[in-house]
Amino acid sequence: MEPEKSMKPNQMLHKVLMTLLALLILFLMFMYGWRALGAAKRKPAVSLPVYHSVTPFELTERTGKIVTLADLRGKIGVFCFIFTRCPGPCPTLTLRMYEIQNIVKKVPVQLVSVSIDPFDTPEVLTKYANKYDAWGDRWWFLTGPEQAIHALCKNTFLLPVEKNPQEAIAKEGEYMHSGKLILVDAQGVIRGYYDGQDPTVVPRISADIGKLIKEAGL
Repeated sequence: MEPEKSMKPNQMLHKVLMTLLALLILFLMFMYGWRALGAAKRKPAVSLPVYHSVTPFELTERTGKIVTLADLRGKIGVFCFIFTRCPGPCPTLTLRMYEIQNIVKKVPVQLVSVSIDPFDTPEVLTKYANKYDAWGDRWWFLTGPEQAIHALCKNTFLLPVEKNPQEAIAKEGEYMHSGKLILVDAQGVIRGYYDGQDPTVVPRISADIGKLIKEAGL
């Protein structure tokens, strides 16, 4: 048998270089995969829709305090439109607000119930709020001129509100209005509408409040 021929220096160098190149490619593939995995983990949650800004308003809280849009800056707002004599969706809407109140105890969230009925004076709203254990300045009950409030409801929040015909009042109350809850971000922009009659809606709103708090860095 003939003895094996030893590798020439050029061949050995070529083999070493090819090995190093293969190791480099493997290393780069590993790093690319690791970074892609990290990016996927850091991928931000899907943001909420952006509708439009709430227009300025000036209304009276049940305590007699004047409340404006500026008082909401830097807070997440949850709005609804109600009236205390409502036999329809209002009690359920207010119950949903109560449930939200008990979940968001330690975060900057402002609950806002706006009455569409001039019958609801600050005194009437105070009694109504007490029935639901509304917490002082955390949950506002607002009243004001009927025309201004109906314009706010229809033109800013894009929700219906009308006086019911006489024949419908006994069953539906003085007003026809929406049973929606509305989520507003810390910049005063509407970010979500929710069915206030849905008994499962509160966890969803709570999760979306968390997204807005993170988004605003609150």
